[in-house]
Amino acid sequence: MAKKGPSTIQDRLHRIEGQVRGVEKLVENGEDTQKILIQIEAIISSLQSTKLELIKSDMKNALMAQLDSVVSMLK
Repeated sequence: MAKKGPSTIQDRLHRIEGQVRGVEKLVENGEDTQKILIQIEAIISSLQSTKLELIKSDMKNALMAQLDSVVSMLK
């Protein structure tokens, strides 16, 4: 059964890994350069998206830690 909800960073990295393997096969098979470049652009886009998710997660965790600290001080 397919997993519902947002992808984890690890899920994204596994998909990117698969994309890279796919490009490797395209190169091995002598596929058209344009086709390969399109796939490389897709990988770059996936990496950028993953980078943003990592930053967002880190910022959220830092903010939550700060909020917990403030709440603790108010008690």
